[in-house]
Amino acid sequence: MQGLLEAFRTVVPNADTRYCCRHIWANFKLKFPGEAYRESFWKAARASTKHHFDKHMADIKDLNPEAFVYLNSIPVIHWSRHGFSSRAKSGMLLNNCCESFNHVLKEAREKPILSLMEWIRRYMMKRCCAKREGLKQFVGLIMPSVLKMIERGQKEVSKMRLIQSDLYEFEVDHDGDTFVVNLQTKTCGCYRWTLMGIPCWHALACIAKRRLNYEDFVHPAYHVKTYAATYAPHFSPMPGEKQWEKSPLPQPLPPPYRVMPGRPSKRKRKKEAGEAKENKVKRARKQNTCGNCGQLGHNRKKCGRPAAQSVPKQPKGRPRTKTAQHTNPAQQATKSAQQATTNPAQSAQQATTNQSAQQATTNLNQAAPSQNRRQSPVLRKAASTSAQPTGGRKTVASKGKQPAPAKHPSKKRKTTSVNALQSSQSSQKSCVSLDKN
Repeated sequence: MQGLLEAFRTVVPNADTRYCCRHIWANFKLKFPGEAYRESFWKAARASTKHHFDKHMADIKDLNPEAFVYLNSIPVIHWSRHGFSSRAKSGMLLNNCCESFNHVLKEAREKPILSLMEWIRRYMMKRCCAKREGLKQFVGLIMPSVLKMIERGQKEVSKMRLIQSDLYEFEVDHDGDTFVVNLQTKTCGCYRWTLMGIPCWHALACIAKRRLNYEDFVHPAYHVKTYAATYAPHFSPMPGEKQWEKSPLPQPLPPPYRVMPGRPSKRKRKKEAGEAKENKVKRARKQNTCGNCGQLGHNRKKCGRPAAQSVPKQPKGRPRTKTAQHTNPAQQATKSAQQATTNPAQSAQQATTNQSAQQATTNLNQAAPSQNRRQSPVLRKAASTSAQPTGGRKTVASKGKQPAPAKHPSKKRKTTSVNALQSSQSSQKSCVSLDKN
């Protein structure tokens, strides 16, 4: 840094030199870390009056005298607002302008010197043209960013108490202190109006009491005309490199290219210790919910409580109609054995009925082929009529036409009851006796 300071004194001797407070704090906290040091340091850096600066430096001295000596060794005119010159009309404490410029040059930083300068020329040409086009939307005397600062300060006017001494001089009581404001010389005891060139909160209260226009008290550096004059220079376009005039001087060559080991870093710069941690925003972590007890902080495997009884889930959708279940003989025998154990009398009756029905079905199947050959058409019609169910509707089929199928066929399997088999067997026997006669 000493080399830069010497260069500034030689090249720009009249320029104000300020240090970046963020870098001062980065070096300061390596020796004196802590939240108390950080608050006192930034309050001292933002202090616009000497008595406020001395108060915050005394707080640092009470914490650690060595920390006070460390900061006191840095000239105040380089890092505290109360020591800044009012010629620049700026209260900036950080080197954000340099950071923004470095970010813009990130794309062209690796180019050769001539290509780098050509890239910067084109960038400035496009930026100035875009700024000139954007100025057409500005209406008023001062810039919109300054208007926002003034509107924010006008909300604090009601919290102040004003005592007018003269046509232009006032005493303003605010935040436990008293400040002297002079509208003619455009000064205030807080030094912010003189430093920035924008009326401070105390000055805005006096301007509102006099019912004056606050635009008349803003420094011309923040006028729209001054902003337009900054981007007024015109950059003339240039022909391509092939159309340039040939020079007898040797052509500059790029430095020799050397492949460095490892993968190239994509970081724009090296960060100080602790810088990345301050700006890092951590996402809120969601706690686990135990599936056993329902509490937060653990899961089912690590839960020390007894397992809760699981509630069966209800099936989704519409309930389906129950269909006939087909069981194999082994399952049917097992079910019959269970029923026999439960109710022996009912099981015996059911077994007798099933045996009779099975015997009747076997006899019917054996006698049907021989009987059908002996039956006359009349008897066959009578047998088919007696086999129809008595409760249902009778459908008569015409010759050459088949009966229409039912509109809503049942999905259930048709089963033959014992009474239907017995009636069918008796009708078949009567038909056989008629044929013999």
